[in-house]
Amino acid sequence: NVLGLLDRPDAGHYKLEGRDVTTLSPDEQARVRSQRIGFVFQSFHLVPRLTAAENIALHGLGDRVRPVLSDHYAGLGDARYDLIISNPPYVPAAEAAALPPEYLHEPAIGLAAGEDGLSSVRALLAGALDHLTPHGALLVEVGDTEEAVAAAWPRLPFLWLDFEHGGGGVFLLTRDELATAQASGDFQP
Repeated sequence: NVLGLLDRPDAGHYKLEGRDVTTLSPDEQARVRSQRIGFVFQSFHLVPRLTAAENIALHGLGDRVRPVLSDHYAGLGDARYDLIISNPPYVPAAEAAALPPEYLHEPAIGLAAGEDGLSSVRALLAGALDHLTPHGALLVEVGDTEEAVAAAWPRLPFLWLDFEHGGGGVFLLTRDELATAQASGDFQP
């Protein structure tokens, strides 16, 4: 939430492109979000019977979040962002088929991501260079598929984030890191 300018940090400062964005007004934050930050939502705290736009309005985020109907980057045109945040589906097909009943309320498209659970991660990595600004970054939650991601792209310099209260499976890659890996042949989209 802090990275996406939806919350303010409890302490310290957050700089985006060298600019301290912690002191911006809500209108200025909305402008930065709409022009510099991309969000890819799955379904967190959403009301299932409402559309994405209705959920955004319900949570009072209409001036801060712009919904885009898209399959990964397909609906973004040539838009570029400083930060793309995603919590994509990452459950391998065999594991998705064996999920306990409490998971059945989730749409399959929100969980299953191909045979190895990496189809959405592949799409996000493949399109990131086209949608990140020169100093942009990609932040992706891959949950329990962290090891599979690291094994699938062993030469990508993933920064795996640690969290104060546990958990993991979240990586950060900059556009520069992706471009360098692609240019050296270490990553092919």
